[in-house]
Parts: sequence; structure tokens; C-alpha cells
Amino acid sequence: MELPEELEDKLYLEILEMKGEKDMSFMTIVEKKGIEKGIIQGRQDAILILLNAKFQKPGKNVTEMIRKIQSFEVLDRLLEQANFSASLQEFTELLKKEVKNL
Repeated sequence: MELPEELEDKLYLEILEMKGEKDMSFMTIVEKKGIEKGIIQGRQDAILILLNAKFQKPGKNVTEMIRKIQSFEVLDRLLEQANFSASLQEFTELLKKEVKNL
């Protein structure tokens, strides 16, 4: 049986969608954790790159504090704070408060 082109396209898209859903269900916990770790590291890197661009090298202590943070929400706040801080000292004070609250 041959389907009209429009129905054939629709069937093909539905099959791809079902296959994609099936493939996603096989993502392991290890893969999910790896993805999360990569996203967190990317956010940490973004903060450090921004600080370096605005204030030169942020220093070992600041870098270590940022690397300890594993929360998406905290890293997002810090990225915004890094963007709007007038000085590295101002950002460092905000960073210390965030780390203290962890």
C-alpha cells in the first residue's frame, strides 16, 4: 500500500518522534550525571572567563570557591553578579556569602 506524500511525511515524523522518545529512555543515570557535571563546569568556566575579562585574573581563592559550587541556581546568580559587579572585591564578597550559604 502506498500512502500519499503528505501522509507518508506525517508517518515518518511520528516514527522519528517515537524513536527519539524510546532512545531517551535508555539514557543512564551515569550519562545524566555526566551531562549535569558538564553543564555545571560550563557555568563555572563562564563566570571565570567573565571575571578574567573584566578584572584580570580572579585569583586562586576565587577560582576554588567557584569550582566548589555545584548548584545551577547559585552559579546562575553568580554569573549575573559577575556581570554587574563594579569590582572583583565586590564580586568576591558576594561569592563568599553564596559559598557560606551552601
